[in-house]
Amino acid sequence: MPRVFALLFLALILAGCARVPKPVGHAFSTQQQLEAAEHWRELAATILDGLKLEPGTPVHVVQDDRSDFGRAFSQFMRHEAMLRGMPVSSSPKGAIVLDWGTQIVEHKGPRPQNAPFPGTGLLLAGLGMAGAHTYTHNDATWHDSLDTILIMSGLAIEAAHAAPQWGAMQTTDTELIIGVVARQDGQLRRNFLAVYYIDKAEKEQYWERQVPWEAPAVLPTRQLQVVNK
Repeated sequence: MPRVFALLFLALILAGCARVPKPVGHAFSTQQQLEAAEHWRELAATILDGLKLEPGTPVHVVQDDRSDFGRAFSQFMRHEAMLRGMPVSSSPKGAIVLDWGTQIVEHKGPRPQNAPFPGTGLLLAGLGMAGAHTYTHNDATWHDSLDTILIMSGLAIEAAHAAPQWGAMQTTDTELIIGVVARQDGQLRRNFLAVYYIDKAEKEQYWERQVPWEAPAVLPTRQLQVVNK
């Protein structure tokens, strides 16, 4: 009896132990990766479309970001603005000021692959056909060479089709958060925020910059005057 009570007591203790929430994955989604200067131009076009500025609105693009990305991106922003009928001003006075900040995020944990090995579905189908063929012939040899030719040909075609996707299966562990703001007369008019994958080896092309949500503070000044006694 004492042993029974001890087991019941232990079961109650275990049942009352707190459990941490179980992590669950997000629904499958896609995210673009910046891999070429042309992608920076596409990013500039996407941002200007997202800001929804009226044609004819003068814009001024800052040039504080002197990284590889920043120098090219400022040019693309001016180019895409002019394509949309927005005159580009060399002065921020009277114009919408376009400025941005960037943050690099490096994940340290393992990154799972996003897709099964290419050809898995066709391979399983081929194995199923092979199993059905073996069962119907009641032995382990191939009696019909045509079945073998069809299956192997299908696998070869699938492998050729899926080979270019092998690189896409690997997920980079580095991301870029970019925030763009449109200000006028010290007030925030529009903003754009997005996340992109970047290759870890190319992170030096980007400088970390805080998103300029607010206009620079103007410090009060004091004027000193020398009075002769």
